[in-house]
Amino acid sequence: QAAAQKPDVSVSYEPAPAQAAASKPSDPVDNTIKLAAAGIAFLILLVIGASTSNSFKYYLVENQGALEIWKGKFAPLGKKKVLALPGVVVPEELKDAYSSDEVYPLAFQYYIDKADALLEVPGIPDFEAIKKTLKTALEYGSSSELRDVAYQRLDNIDRLILDYKADVAASRGTIEGLTAAIGFLKEADKLTRDEVLEQRMAQKIAAHETAIAALEEQAEAEAEAARLAEEAAAEEAAAQEAEAAAEAETQD
Repeated sequence: QAAAQKPDVSVSYEPAPAQAAASKPSDPVDNTIKLAAAGIAFLILLVIGASTSNSFKYYLVENQGALEIWKGKFAPLGKKKVLALPGVVVPEELKDAYSSDEVYPLAFQYYIDKADALLEVPGIPDFEAIKKTLKTALEYGSSSELRDVAYQRLDNIDRLILDYKADVAASRGTIEGLTAAIGFLKEADKLTRDEVLEQRMAQKIAAHETAIAALEEQAEAEAEAARLAEEAAAEEAAAQEAEAAAEAETQD
């Protein structure tokens, strides 16, 4: 009976912890591939860096009396000729390499001098060739000061062309021609900051305006004279008609 009254006793056991999985050993082939890839990437960066550095280098070379400008290629080594400058004085001591700020002014001045020489030729200068040369100089203007020099010369060329057109238009001696000349001179005035030139153009404009006023007065006077002549002719014709009618009545 005591045994029947004794409560049941249950015993539980926690499962034993699973044995840690054994770590996978590293594959030496994978490590070799990773190291090789890293090395190749490093070499590529070195090549790109060397190529970029070389592409920013410039070189000066003397060749049969001409100064040649060479530029480094986008490669670790190598260079290509950019242009030749005949007659440009070669520096006494040539450096191993130059920057664009050092060589571009040489090319800029070469084309500026060439444009000035074209402007001084006898006869009417070839303005289009001069402007083309100045625009080439602008390609090598490495500073705002240099570019301003070229722009000022271009403005002077345009001003000379407008001044020439104004003289041709004014030479017609008509109101239309003088009016066109004034328009050309006003455009030319916008292209100069020289006070002497501005005064000269202002004087020419004033002279053309005076000429226009004189032509207008002359035209008005001629028109008035023509009107009076027409009126006189009409009166004379009417008088003749009246006289003829009177004679006809007398004869009747």
